[in-house]
Amino acid sequence: MSSTTDGQKRRKRKRVKRICQAKLHSVLWSDIDVFLETKPGPGYCLDHIIPLHHPKVSGLHIPINFQWLTLRENNRKANKFDGTYENNSWRKPRARKQ
Repeated sequence: MSSTTDGQKRRKRKRVKRICQAKLHSVLWSDIDVFLETKPGPGYCLDHIIPLHHPKVSGLHIPINFQWLTLRENNRKANKFDGTYENNSWRKPRARKQ
């Protein structure tokens, strides 16, 4: 009997798939390591300005497509893309429900 649960197997498959997809969207000449050294602090995570997987576009895993966002900002942005390189429409304040 295996001690690995179905949930753990699913998470591992998802993580491996994400790593493989990132490699497919990477280029050999990219200076990713140089960008990773610029991390502002422990509360930040790497975000792709143009998402790697979106119905309308496929960004690349290269430094020009990277930005540092807090975890909260990254969760809010999710997989959004507004058609511009800056892709800032997700930053607009949300309308509050009354």
